Amino acid sequence: MISVYGFADTLKRFTGPTRDFAKLKRAIELTYESEALGSRVYEAIIQTARDASNRGGDVSRMMLVFSDGFSTTNISPDLVVQVANALAIPIYPVILGHSDLTDRYNQGGGGGVWRQPRQPNPGQERRSQIPGGTRNPAGLLRRQSNIRSQESRQAIFADIGPRTGGQSFDPEVLNNIVVRKILGSLADLAATEYIVGYYPSSVDEELSPHQVQVRLVDEEVGKLYGGQRVIVH
Repeated sequence: MISVYGFADTLKRFTGPTRDFAKLKRAIELTYESEALGSRVYEAIIQTARDASNRGGDVSRMMLVFSDGFSTTNISPDLVVQVANALAIPIYPVILGHSDLTDRYNQGGGGGVWRQPRQPNPGQERRSQIPGGTRNPAGLLRRQSNIRSQESRQAIFADIGPRTGGQSFDPEVLNNIVVRKILGSLADLAATEYIVGYYPSSVDEELSPHQVQVRLVDEEVGKLYGGQRVIVH
């Protein structure tokens, strides 16, 4: 079953867990119609994880997050990882707009062509040989530095995936076909995953956290995502 949440300045749940296609379609439409003031990415992930967990039930949960990763608040992504791991909810970030940043960087950081000066100067002839006209080197460096900074923020957002036992997706375009493939891959994971648990041999007098890690005996038999949790008992 799928729940749909939308976030901008606030988080809204447009539908709880359902298999009803009409409800899901309407919920997705409502996310596009909702407010677009800011982007509280990491708060939304935390609140969604808590809201889903509060519903209870003996179920396995996973969260797919569509975002460019540009949070407009200062909350640390590390807190997202802590909450997701504590609630055993792997995160699957879908990075939006990364290919556009790459294209802008490869095209010279977004332009910035100088006008030809009326009077010749010593550097004019060399600059005029640059394809696409003469450019402002300082402006070009600023734009490329800004793009690199944005890519770094997206990399931090993407890294939440493997840090919580999930994966990240970096599609060149986002359309119905791509979304179908992403959802299909998560459905396959949900249908084939193994849930591992244990009973502690002893219980502490006071509750305390314990690091738990699952390892593959033979790495050739498959690939393990996540496998580390902090269990309190």
